[in-house]
Amino acid sequence: MRRFLATALWVILLTASARAELSARWIGVAGLILEDGETTLLFDPIFTRPGLLHWVGLKPLIPDLAAIEDNLKFLGLSKADGIFVSHEHFDHAVDAPWLAHHFKAGLYGGPSLEKIMRANRELYGWPIPKGVGAKNSAEKNLAQSVLFHSVADRADVTVGKFRIHFYRRDHAAIFPAINFHFLAGLVPENFQFGFYDYREGEVWCYRIEHPEGKIFIDQGSHFFEGAAEEVKGVDFMFAGVSNKASVSDFFEKYVGLFSPKILVPLHFDFFFSKANRGETKFLPGIELDQIRARIERDAPKTRFVLPGFGERVLLK
Repeated sequence: MRRFLATALWVILLTASARAELSARWIGVAGLILEDGETTLLFDPIFTRPGLLHWVGLKPLIPDLAAIEDNLKFLGLSKADGIFVSHEHFDHAVDAPWLAHHFKAGLYGGPSLEKIMRANRELYGWPIPKGVGAKNSAEKNLAQSVLFHSVADRADVTVGKFRIHFYRRDHAAIFPAINFHFLAGLVPENFQFGFYDYREGEVWCYRIEHPEGKIFIDQGSHFFEGAAEEVKGVDFMFAGVSNKASVSDFFEKYVGLFSPKILVPLHFDFFFSKANRGETKFLPGIELDQIRARIERDAPKTRFVLPGFGERVLLK
């Protein structure tokens, strides 16, 4: 009996240890899940896809609840402890407030994201948070709708074993050759879910410290001056690739600067189609094969990982 109990305990400990591994899952567009077996963080989660009626202003762009429910079920995602939005373009911000309400998770961003959150609260009739005056944590959980956390440049927060540092940056040009910025500026005060109300707002990238390694998440395609020394030494890098000026520029001014153990690209799929659970539809001009070849040639210590939708990438 003792031998059986000892074996059972060993199996349980091994299982817990396996679950505690730091990992990431790409969930379409710039969406990312970071997990360590205890804490789950979401970055730019979006399952809603706009259509022609949204583009021409005949239909408000609000969360597609059926699509969200379908994808959460597919991913087996039943919790989130923090949700972070890099900026307020629709393909980063449309679903975040609803997911924060659904999971009772903290929502982290700037004033533009707060405007979108407040519009969602009014649309769905969520109660206003009462967490500050609550007597205990259980009462806080019952009272809150979306607990919004306003962030600042060089600030940091701790969620579980993750310590997230915020860096304010400029949004990369949509068409770098002509320096064209799509929907620049702040989200309007009277945000009404119009497609063109989802302006870029405040733009953030993140350096994350965890006992298992340092992580850098940036939706930009070129790094910005001023924070390079603070971010050097990261182990795992998640980088948007849709707005790069060229493969050489992306490597020389960005990836080659850090030489992480693992590089995972983000924002490479055709984000007007449904979440890609099978064969990925790529945006034109992404050049992932060329990026991979350049990394293999000039940064052989960096492993390039192109994820499939929902596939787990172990960060080690």
